[in-house]
Amino acid sequence: MRIRNWGWILLCFFSTLQAELQQVVVSWNPLICRGACPSLLTGKLQAMGGLSGMQINAPAGLAQLNWSPNASLNLPAIYVAFRSIGLQLENVHVRVKGKIVKNQQNFFLVSTGDHSLFQLIGPTLLQPGQYRVNRNISTHPLPVAIQQQLSDAQAKQLSVSIEGSLFEPDRYALILIVEQIKVSN
Repeated sequence: MRIRNWGWILLCFFSTLQAELQQVVVSWNPLICRGACPSLLTGKLQAMGGLSGMQINAPAGLAQLNWSPNASLNLPAIYVAFRSIGLQLENVHVRVKGKIVKNQQNFFLVSTGDHSLFQLIGPTLLQPGQYRVNRNISTHPLPVAIQQQLSDAQAKQLSVSIEGSLFEPDRYALILIVEQIKVSN
């Protein structure tokens, strides 16, 4: 037997995400998951451990996963649960709470509690006639208004809750596409 995806196997053993996750929503193609598929998916996800609850809407191809406060989110385990029943994840959407830090070029969210580091990027903004390169982080610059909001939160040491999709969640780096920001004291 030939193993084709060594990256997935290594990722399963070495990558866990412990963060102040307020919400995790995963999506897949709902036309593929019919019949006994939803109950199989529920069983696979419950077997992962760490879940405090979940809501699966199989006809819509969505699952909201709630994590126990002290449990770490293991993204590779989610992928294995889905792939083991023939599903491929289309999107992993999260809401994470933490503090903002910045280096020379990038903004990061350091999650409350376990200090997981999320690089923050912007949504793809295309102009008419512009070509988009898929799977390229340089096509996701943070808009100036968001950069200013993040800088202000960093300067005032405020907590920030950021919601968005993970950019290529199969990577080792945690890269979060900023869709919504909520600043609190």
